[in-house]
Amino acid sequence: MKIKQKLKALLLTNSIWMLVITPAWSQTVKAQRVQSSSSEQGLPVLSKAGLVKPITEIRRVNEIEHPVRSARMLVQSPAQETAPSSEVVQVTGVKANPTKKGVEVILQTSKGQPLQLDNRSVGNNFIVDIPNAQLRMPSGEAFIFRSQKPIAGIAQITVVNKDANTIRLTVQGKSGVPIVELYESPNEGLIFSVASATGATQQGQQPQTQQPPASQPESETQPQRPSASGDEPIELVVTGQQDRYRAPDATTATKTDTPIRDIPASIQVVPRQVLEDQKAINLIDALRNVSGVSLGATGGLTSFPNQFTIRGFSTNNNNGSNYVNGIRIRGRTFSETANIEQVEVLKGPASVLYGQAEPGGIINTTTKQPLAEPYYGLIVGLLLIIVGLTGSLLVFQREIDQFLVSQQFGQVIPQEQRVPIESVVETVKTAYASQPELKLSSLNTLPDAHLPYRIWLEAPDHKQTQVFVNPYTGTIMGSRQWERTLIGFTFKLHYELLAGKIGEVIVGIAAFLLFILSITGIILWPGWRKLILGFKIKWNGHPKRTNFDIHKVAGIIAAVFLTMIAFTGVCWNFWDFSQPAIHAATFTPMPPKPVSQLIEGKSPLALGEILKKADVALPNAITTYISLPKTPEGVFRVGKKYPQETWKYGRSQVYLDQYTGKVIQLKNGLKASRADQVLNSFAPMHYGTYGGLPTRILYIFVGLSPLILSITGFVMWWYRYKGKNPRQKSMKVIESSVKSLSDLHR
Repeated sequence: MKIKQKLKALLLTNSIWMLVITPAWSQTVKAQRVQSSSSEQGLPVLSKAGLVKPITEIRRVNEIEHPVRSARMLVQSPAQETAPSSEVVQVTGVKANPTKKGVEVILQTSKGQPLQLDNRSVGNNFIVDIPNAQLRMPSGEAFIFRSQKPIAGIAQITVVNKDANTIRLTVQGKSGVPIVELYESPNEGLIFSVASATGATQQGQQPQTQQPPASQPESETQPQRPSASGDEPIELVVTGQQDRYRAPDATTATKTDTPIRDIPASIQVVPRQVLEDQKAINLIDALRNVSGVSLGATGGLTSFPNQFTIRGFSTNNNNGSNYVNGIRIRGRTFSETANIEQVEVLKGPASVLYGQAEPGGIINTTTKQPLAEPYYGLIVGLLLIIVGLTGSLLVFQREIDQFLVSQQFGQVIPQEQRVPIESVVETVKTAYASQPELKLSSLNTLPDAHLPYRIWLEAPDHKQTQVFVNPYTGTIMGSRQWERTLIGFTFKLHYELLAGKIGEVIVGIAAFLLFILSITGIILWPGWRKLILGFKIKWNGHPKRTNFDIHKVAGIIAAVFLTMIAFTGVCWNFWDFSQPAIHAATFTPMPPKPVSQLIEGKSPLALGEILKKADVALPNAITTYISLPKTPEGVFRVGKKYPQETWKYGRSQVYLDQYTGKVIQLKNGLKASRADQVLNSFAPMHYGTYGGLPTRILYIFVGLSPLILSITGFVMWWYRYKGKNPRQKSMKVIESSVKSLSDLHR
């Protein structure tokens, strides 16, 4: 009986227990099933804390975010909801643009990355700290931006690297805290609009600092920027000195060109500037200031020239501790510094990278390397200067040459009747019968009453002699060798650099490079943004600013004309390629080369008969020049000019067979084809005769522009690399040292 009662009590207790735990157990199993199925599909997991993303990959130890352990890091650590990225954003440039309210300070980033900031006011200073950012030029060098008194009420604006991960912008006001407004630009980065508190009060504006929160949409954090058009620009001269004692990279520890900050080893570098300033003439002088390195007991003697002690261990050429460009040197050698770029000392056991070596370290000497830029631009620039100066002289070549001829051979007195051209040719042939090597090549018969006939005789070496004949009396006034005249020498220098065919090709290539430079210069000209200010030269500004303005204005004005001049020059120097290309581009058939039909036993026609047939082919046109055939298959080419044509020799030409006088090819300057119109426009475009006297005068200055641009460009280079004040450099070193000490004590 007692057993039955105990069984009933036990069953009742078990029933109550099952009723209590069954709901809780079923809920746990359900959650586990949901978690298992969600994990398999890569979906968020349901837990008591909410949705949890499943772990699909195991992170590395260096990728795990460790908790803050120091009080200083806790103070500097921002809120978790605005945690900055670990990537350091490089600010590659700082610009200051004037506005109606004051001045804009633009912090340019390489790809327009967003920057966070922390601002505060201390006295009359407005300070902005930008974490995870550094001021670095595209080459990797750090720089400092400083502007003294940019506007009224602002004493100074500075942008510096506070530490290795923070940029500090400081705006110092004179009578109060300046007004700073922030804009975000996706293309440039951060833009600070700075205005003085005094000026804002006078305009009825309330001082305020606007900082858009990071969580706002981009459209709400980009208000309309103030326009600066029409304002007088504020001249901001930003100067920076590069620390030439700093060597950021070394090759000894890793055998690759690696930044020293990324190398876990003790390396000390003696750069070239230190060697020059200390007047070091050997390795002993170079290593005198390297910590942990001293001259060995026998170092400096003739038998042991390169023996040093590094951290107490002796090194020399015999135990594998001295290297040149990473290659071990043995034997007794003296290390001169004439060809040394820098000396690197790798201290400690990390030197075992090179194999057998003393544990104290090794000494690696890096020799000078070839220049990264071979300065081809200077050679091309010199060519362009020569071509430009000679081109300026050739703009008025006709007037200059006529003046020299009249001074040398006298002037022609006009009369009523001219001597026939064939009579003039016979006179010249008789006078030069004793020089059969000189062949008659062409005649210039311009209808000017005061000009003599100009007969051209060509020698086998292609040198040309000019014979001047009075067109009214038929007497020879004199002769000269054309290459020895001022215009002849200038033309040869301009066209082929006095080097024949090779010089012709070189000038053609230089003209092509000038054409490319002119096109790209027009596209990249900085004055397109503010067209009126782009053509303004500030003569009363800083010499750097004035020189830059001259370079900018002269470049854009000359570039338009240099483009035409360079294009025509390329076409002339590469005529065999450009002529077919222009005919193809204008869809004009290329005419065949005119050739005379050789007839056995028949002599060429007299010049008088040829001129009559040319007059019949092009009536009412005046003969300006005659080109005689040089070979049995050659033809007569008679140049004609209609009164409507502007070119001095005309564009009309008649090609005639030298044996029959048949017209082989005819070109009417008034009815030229599309290709001939393009080709005929080359001379006016190249010499500037298309606009008369004004454009010819303008072309003189266009020819001088390569020289002007070279001088102003050299001055800009000189200011940038050579115009450094040693005292400023010393002050910068002292300032950097004081800043480093203050950071250590902070």
